[in-house]
Amino acid sequence: MLKNKYLNCALVLGLIGGISALLIGVANAITSQKIKDNETTKEKSALKEIYGDATYEDPEILEGKTYLVKLYTAKVEQTEIGFVYKAAGKNSYGEISLLVGINPNGEHGKIALVTNTESFASVIKESYVDLLNKGKITLDDVKCGATYGATLIKNMVNEAQNDAKLRRGQS
Repeated sequence: MLKNKYLNCALVLGLIGGISALLIGVANAITSQKIKDNETTKEKSALKEIYGDATYEDPEILEGKTYLVKLYTAKVEQTEIGFVYKAAGKNSYGEISLLVGINPNGEHGKIALVTNTESFASVIKESYVDLLNKGKITLDDVKCGATYGATLIKNMVNEAQNDAKLRRGQS
């Protein structure tokens, strides 16, 4: 009698787990393409924030880098005006993906956040990224109330700058 009770309980819990897994799989199958489309739309919008009306060739997919994911070459009338790197990283507070422009002289330009799931997401945007983009602080001024997120962004931008310098033969 006691064995049947445990067996019934195990079967019911197994059934609930199986149905839950099936529902999660179906939900993922339905939404995964929309999530990818939204990410692509955000990325295209962010590219416009970096270099305005520049045109971009298909991005180079970067492998073996800590944060760098893609490299776009920005051009105006067939003249290269800079690179745009997509970088992604995470820490214990969440994930960040961004686009950063790197000018021909190796300096970073604008930064556009694509994804920001950090605990202090609004602080990172308002007290670090927005101020960087306005030139009111430097990349090293990470003490903004979201130091770990700002440090993550700083590390991403530094890796992009270093890669751009290597590509241009600068040291």
